[in-house]
Amino acid sequence: MNTKYHECLLVKFKNMNLKTLFISIFTSLMALNANAKLPIPICIPCEKIALVKELPDDSSNFRGDMGDKLDIGYMYNEYGALWIPAWNTTGTYVLTNKEKNTFYDISTEELAILTKKYNLKVTENPLSIWQKIGGKIVLAILFLFLVFRQLVRK
Repeated sequence: MNTKYHECLLVKFKNMNLKTLFISIFTSLMALNANAKLPIPICIPCEKIALVKELPDDSSNFRGDMGDKLDIGYMYNEYGALWIPAWNTTGTYVLTNKEKNTFYDISTEELAILTKKYNLKVTENPLSIWQKIGGKIVLAILFLFLVFRQLVRK
């Protein structure tokens, strides 16, 4: 009978520890959540590089400092919030290695050689439609939704 009593106490103690542990973890997480302020990702401005064209491996004239393969990229400043680009400025072509997150400035003469050699069409802004105007559309829709909601409430 004494053994059963000890086994019963041991089971209750184990269950109480698990309950206490879960309650402690839950309250700790709730307190942490209440005090933590989540940062909103805002780019004012963020320097970004978009890959324009991958150069073939035979482009030995255009290598990085450590002999890294370089590709043609477009470096620009992006303004936006919540991963939604709203505006882009100061774009220029560069040689880039995306894996090592490096870039090298390129002159207009070098860019002309690359466009001729690899049949590349150089435009003023080679960014995708989302990067050019996508964020503006999303922000305009959000703005119109908020205005409409205010008008309906009145």
